[in-house]
Amino acid sequence: MSLPIHRTPLHELSNDYSFAEPTSPSFSSPIPQRQRKRPRLSEQENGDDLLKASNKPITRLTVTEGTAHAVQDTLPRKQLTSTFARLHAATLSTRRLAFTRPSAAPILQSLVSSHHSDVFKIHSTSSQHTFDLPVSCAFSNNTKQGNGPWLLAVSTEEGKVEIMDTRRRGDMDPEPSRKTIQPHAGAIFDVRWSKDDSRLLTGSGDASCSMLDVETGETYATLSGAHISSVKQVQWNPYNSSVFASGSRDGGVHIWDLRVSSEGTYKPVQSIVQAHRDPPKKGTRTKGTGNGARSITSIIYSLQRDDVIYTSSSANGIIKMWDLRGPTKRAALQCEETSVDSTMQGISSSGLTRQPSFMDTLAASTDNGVNTSPKRARGICSMALDPTGSTIYAVAADSRIHRYSALTLAPPTPLSSSTAEPFTDPRLRVSSFYVRTSVSPCGQWLASGSSGGQVFLWSLDGASSCDRASAVLDAKWNGEADVKESAAVDWACDGTLASCSDDRTVRVWRSDLDRAMRCRDDEATARADWAWAE
Repeated sequence: MSLPIHRTPLHELSNDYSFAEPTSPSFSSPIPQRQRKRPRLSEQENGDDLLKASNKPITRLTVTEGTAHAVQDTLPRKQLTSTFARLHAATLSTRRLAFTRPSAAPILQSLVSSHHSDVFKIHSTSSQHTFDLPVSCAFSNNTKQGNGPWLLAVSTEEGKVEIMDTRRRGDMDPEPSRKTIQPHAGAIFDVRWSKDDSRLLTGSGDASCSMLDVETGETYATLSGAHISSVKQVQWNPYNSSVFASGSRDGGVHIWDLRVSSEGTYKPVQSIVQAHRDPPKKGTRTKGTGNGARSITSIIYSLQRDDVIYTSSSANGIIKMWDLRGPTKRAALQCEETSVDSTMQGISSSGLTRQPSFMDTLAASTDNGVNTSPKRARGICSMALDPTGSTIYAVAADSRIHRYSALTLAPPTPLSSSTAEPFTDPRLRVSSFYVRTSVSPCGQWLASGSSGGQVFLWSLDGASSCDRASAVLDAKWNGEADVKESAAVDWACDGTLASCSDDRTVRVWRSDLDRAMRCRDDEATARADWAWAE
């Protein structure tokens, strides 16, 4: 049996069940009424209606030093539109202030190094010295990513490669065992880890390159015969573990492929002869290679394309970008000589060159012990690429670190970067082509060696000054005054840095804020055991 349903008419509903808003007592129906759609008014018309409808004060927003303040006053009708724009601008300004990126410079100022557990020396096999001279150093790729053991490869003047375990340990703890490999009889100027850290690539003063097996310590391959002088730089192709590039003091750049060999003998698959030779003057004749032998100081593979490399030379301040897709034969290619100035770029089938702007802005000065006469060509000591592959950092003989776009080789402009000036410091002195630079794996810090035995650090966050280093590390052993250079540097993860010095030591710097503060509080006592950033 179903119960009857009683339906109350809408007009008999009590006001207790009304859905009307408090400001609308006449509206008592639970069913919302459709309101007529009002035509959209312009901002000026809307403001006119507001002024006509009410004489109440209108809130005006003013901004003083980035802080918004509300002020009530009656605005004229013609200022109402600008008030809305001012409110929107103040809102954006407040948002920008709220999301300002903090500076990464304090982390650099917290770097410390123990004289007992963070200093490494390599014993010499010569009777003239007790310890060997470190020339180049490189952290493994796993170390840069924070994985696995903290391995550091160091090449020496006597042709050795030492693989060290640089993990943090106590001052009284014994050092983990090292692995020593002797692939060359002469100095090794550069050492690089393969992408999987299974092999090491070296470039030596005996005009050859060697491939080393990290696990067994054996020489996997020796590549010689292409260069006629010391190999100054080697670089792996980031996209192909079988391909690498080498640059020599003879001015040549060679591309090698380990998959291409004839009876165990390797030859370059591509060559650029005298890559940075000056173009001959019109109406003159050059004899031999006297006008073309310009030492290659740095080679970088592009992270955007595997067929593009960048090269620099000790004779001039020119960075060249080479497109390797042009040649298909094994025969050596002659770099096309194009006259390039600071406002033009020459494009050819073999490469693109760009004359850095700082070549035209040098002033005659000997303040840093370096002749910076504008009549003399300026060399580039080292180049480094940021992790994104978009910016090249180049240490030049004018004691400054210049920045260029990896895409166009043009320096940054104030329209595209708030800090377009090169990095420098009044104490930075670069008078040797052994000085290296390095960008941290996180892309936040830049390090450079110097000819004065110090390591200079800058923060790349855009909030720090470019004309003064964020931190300076005295890499000399216990402050020795006769040390000339701290040349090679390389970053690991978490702000860990390795440096090689002419005092025949390798030093590892680690971030430790508590220890750095205690060292600064009692410098006289701390000097005997610690070195810290200044």
